[in-house]
This record gives sequence, C-alpha cells and structure tokens, in this order.
Amino acid sequence: MEKKSPDLVIVYDKKTEKAANGISGTLAGTYTCLVQKDKVFESNKNSYTNNNKILFLSDDLIFQYLGMGKSTEYVIKVDDDFYVYANVISLGNWRGIVVNIDKTVKSLPKRDAFNYYMCKYFVDFAGYIFTLNRPSKVLFEATFYDCTIEFFLKKENRKLIIPE
Repeated sequence: MEKKSPDLVIVYDKKTEKAANGISGTLAGTYTCLVQKDKVFESNKNSYTNNNKILFLSDDLIFQYLGMGKSTEYVIKVDDDFYVYANVISLGNWRGIVVNIDKTVKSLPKRDAFNYYMCKYFVDFAGYIFTLNRPSKVLFEATFYDCTIEFFLKKENRKLIIPE
C-alpha cells in the first residue's frame, strides 16, 4: 500500500488538541490531515520541508518557526458576548494561529473575566496544592481557540490558514 503524504500537518499543544482534531475532522474529504502533538513534530522536524503545508496551534513552536513571518490580527465576535483576538502568522506554506489571551479576557463580561483570573491565579494553585478537581485557565483558553478555529473553518476563511 502506498503511503500518501498529508496535504496539511496540524501541530497542537495541551490547550489546542480539541481544536486540531476539529480542524482535521472538518477538512476530512477535502484534505488529508496529519495531526501531531508538538513534541512529536519536534522529533520529526527533519522530515518536513518548506513545501509541506503546516498549521501550528502551539504557541512555542509558532514563535520558534514563524518568528520572521507576517502577522495579521483578526477580531472574532462570539455570540454578542465577547471578542476573540487572534493572529495568523504566515511564512511560506507554514501558518500559525495564536490567540491573544490578555486582549480576549479583557473583552469578556466582567463576571467571566473574574472567573478566568480566579482560575488562573487561585484555582490552578489551589488545585495543585490540594488536588481539587476545578476548571482551569487551560479550559478557558481552549474555548477561545475553539471559537477561533470555528471562524477559520468557514469556507470563505479557510484560505487564511491553508495556503493554496
């Protein structure tokens, strides 16, 4: 059986795994996607070229591999409640999506912003100390990425994250 090279490699980290799988599932039938954890990508990085289409959802790798790229900011309105501020960074066939967490949290309703900061500064610390099973800031941030990915997967916006 012939091994087919993927049309798009999607690289994720802890908070973006759900978003990466959502992209792959949505594009099934149109694109062949390979979804990889950032650590797996790092161990296989020598097998990729600048001709490969890669979408990074891992902040660390975006800044490492796309640091010299062109950044475009998008403001995404979510259900009349808040805005998600996302940047798409492009360098050749490689793209990266970064959500500006600070700007996005500032656009949240006051109660939700308060809950985010409580999770960020208190619950995560207390959960670490006392192993409480509470929501964490990672869940908030994952939701911001999910909203962003939903926006970019609309047919008219796909070309922004998948080079032709």
